[in-house]
Amino acid sequence: MNFLTDFLSGDLEVAAKNMHPDFVASIPESLPWGGEWHGRAGCVGLLTKINELVAVEGTAEPRFLHVPADGTVIALLHANYTSRATGKSLPIRLLEVYDFTDGLISGVSVFFQDTHRMIDELGLTRS
Repeated sequence: MNFLTDFLSGDLEVAAKNMHPDFVASIPESLPWGGEWHGRAGCVGLLTKINELVAVEGTAEPRFLHVPADGTVIALLHANYTSRATGKSLPIRLLEVYDFTDGLISGVSVFFQDTHRMIDELGLTRS
């Protein structure tokens, strides 16, 4: 998925071009960037907020599972999150469930292994 490569490279505008105009991201509410983010502008806002608070570095090749019945793609990711405020790092395992419309990403639901541990160990503030 080019979106993941573009996001990890920091090219947020290019990453957002892979989004459907009706894009919705659902992120756990407990995270500082949690909630629902709508549209391409919402996608850029989400990615900007994440980049303000943490540096994200993929630590393994993402694994993808395609569900042919409805076109959903599930991504299993391993990444290192480093707090920009504290410099503390934490390896994170997460799943992202992607929905598509007209060949563009129309939705993503993100499931982190342990949001409370992320907040506590990285020194983040709950939303």
